[in-house]
Parts: sequence; structure tokens; C-alpha cells
Amino acid sequence: MKRNVLFILIFILIIILSACIPFEKQSPLVTKEFLEGMPMILEFSRPVVKVEIFDGNKKIYDYNGDIIYDLKTNLILHNDLIIKITEFHKSRTYTDTIKVIEPDIQFLVYIGADNNLSPEGNLGNIDYAGMDIKELKNSLIKSAQKINVIILWDKLKNSDEILFLSNFNSIEEISFSPTQMGFSDDELSSSATETLYDFLENFTIKNNTVVKVLDLWDHGNGWKDESKITKSTKEIMDDNSTNQKMKIKEIKEILQKLKVENNINFDILAFDACNMMSLEIIYSFKDLVDYIIGSVYSIAG
Repeated sequence: MKRNVLFILIFILIIILSACIPFEKQSPLVTKEFLEGMPMILEFSRPVVKVEIFDGNKKIYDYNGDIIYDLKTNLILHNDLIIKITEFHKSRTYTDTIKVIEPDIQFLVYIGADNNLSPEGNLGNIDYAGMDIKELKNSLIKSAQKINVIILWDKLKNSDEILFLSNFNSIEEISFSPTQMGFSDDELSSSATETLYDFLENFTIKNNTVVKVLDLWDHGNGWKDESKITKSTKEIMDDNSTNQKMKIKEIKEILQKLKVENNINFDILAFDACNMMSLEIIYSFKDLVDYIIGSVYSIAG
């Protein structure tokens, strides 16, 4: 009998003490690091109702609303971040730090498929850009390097998009509309120089220790009139919606401006287009990139 009474007293004492002693639960934030150049996506293990994101002392994002278990933002960030979280249960608050991880390679792909390279624009209903993006994903799986891929995808009839791919931790794919990522219109013109400039200025990682690759994807025509698609020479980015194309000299001017004004340098310039490897074109970019990849001849698609 005495033992039972003693046990009950001890049990009551434990309950009283547990109510008096504050109990610190682990933060519900699952995300502990992010790859530079990728949009900030947060995951939580328990329901959260408020999230504040700080870059240093500056608050750059504030969510306060319904219960969430993840938060998808359009923030492209380059520094370690402080995250303040309010949990749904008892409104517990937590402060966490998320570390930025620098990629080994950043791959910027500028796709001009507002033409017969889109499935709705050719008789075979072939999605040439989609096929190449699938190849990119397969390459990410096989690579041991940390890679960040950002794709501007100008389409013929379907909605244009800004697509992010990464192999950091696991294969990640995130898509946004152009206006969600700061462009003035959801209908992009890939032949417009301001579109290419804005894409590169806003999304290129400035750190020169990261290997940066720019891939220009579309129909092309070199110095000599070899292409049967385009009508004039020295151009790429054939945009049906605007009936315009981008000149080689315009691309050169964009890369020069980015280098001088933003300290943005590309290690590799790739032309995923026909007839873009003449000596004249290579010479145009001799002071702007270390390597150029392309084809002298017409290529499939």
C-alpha cells in the first residue's frame, strides 16, 4: 500500500515539474542548406503559420497565414540566411540558420523555341527542347558535381517558363512563369536583346570560382548563308511571335556589358544551333569566353 502511495506521489511530482520546466522542442525546419542560384524552398516537419526570412539584418520575405508544411518562394539568394518560424501548436517560435552551398557548375540555357522547334510548330509534333531538357536531367543524375541549371524556355503556343534544375541532395525541378521571376510579361521574346540580358544579369552567379556555361538554343545561321531556315546570316534566336532574330554582334555586346558592368564572366559559350562555328563567330567572342562549343554544319532538329 505504501509503495502504491509513494509511486502515485512521485508520478504527480513529475507532472508538476514537467509543467514548470520549459521544454524546448526541435525546430520544425527540415531545410538546413540550399544551393546558390536555386529558388528558396523550405520544408517543415510540423505545421507552421509564420515564416520570416532574413538576409543579414534585412527581412526579405514574410509569410503569415494558413498552416503550411512547405514554402516555395521565387527568391534567388547568395548568402547564408536566418529563418524565423512560428509553429502552429502553441505558437512556438524558432530561429534557424540556413547555409548557402556554392555549385561547381552553373548552366544557363536560353531556349528559343517560339518556332517550328516546338511540337505544335512541326509536322512530327516533336518537342525538341523537351528532349534536350530530359537529357540534361539524366546528366545531372550521373554527375558527381554540384550543378545548378536555369532554363529560359520561350515556346510557340504553350506558356513560356523559367525552369530550375539541380542535383544537389536529390534531383530537384522547379518551374515559374516569367512574371513570377521578375520579367514584365509572361510572353517572352527570346530574340529581344533585353530578354537575354535580363536573364543573364538576374540569374548568373557572380562568383568566378563557379564554372559558368551559357547555352544558346535555337535555329542559327553563321557567317555564310548555309541555313535553309533563316534568311539572313550572322544570327540566332528565330522568334515567330515577333518575327525577329538576334544578331551575333548583339550577343557579343551583351556579354561585354555584363563583364564590364556586373563582373559576369562565362567560361563556356555553347551554340545549340546550326552553322555557328565559323572562324568569324569564334573570333567575335575571343575576349569574352574561354571555350566555344558548336557545330559548323546543320544539326538534327
